[in-house]
Amino acid sequence: VEPTPAAGQAVRYIFSHATAAGPPVELDFESEESEGTKRFFALIGVWFEILRNEQTLFIDEIETSLHPLLLRQLLVLLLSDEYNAHGAQIIFTTHSPFLLDSALLRTDQIWFTEKTATGATQLYPLTDYQPRRGEPLATGYLAGRYGGVPYLPEGIKP
Repeated sequence: VEPTPAAGQAVRYIFSHATAAGPPVELDFESEESEGTKRFFALIGVWFEILRNEQTLFIDEIETSLHPLLLRQLLVLLLSDEYNAHGAQIIFTTHSPFLLDSALLRTDQIWFTEKTATGATQLYPLTDYQPRRGEPLATGYLAGRYGGVPYLPEGIKP
C-alpha cells in the first residue's frame, strides 16, 4: 500500500492489465493509457457523486473517446431507479446517433439544435416530430428528418 501523498504532491497511477501469455503488464495512467480509459476515469467519480447527491451535470460531447457500449452503460446507470434514487440529471451534447434510441432515452429527453439563416442556434425537442413508437430514431436523424444535421448540398470539396 502506497502512503497517502502530502497536499499538493503529485500522484502517479499505474494500471495493471492481465495478459494471456504471462504476467500482467503495467501501464502508466498519464502516458500509456488510452484516451478512452482516461475519459472514463475522468467521468466516473463525478458520475457517482451526482448520483449520491441529487445533482445535475452538464457534459459537452459526452461520447468523446468513449466506446458507445461503455457510454450506454453509464446512461443506463443514470436512468436506473435503483442507482439514481435521488433524481440526478445529466444534460449532455452529442454527435452520436448511437444514443438516439427510444429503448434508452424517452423521446421527450432528446432535443436538437440547428443554426438559423442568421447564425443563431435554435433548440427544439424530438417530440415536435411525433416519431412513431419503435421508429428507428438514428436512421431518421441521419436522413435529416428531424433537422440538426449539417447542410452540405455539394459535399466537402478541396
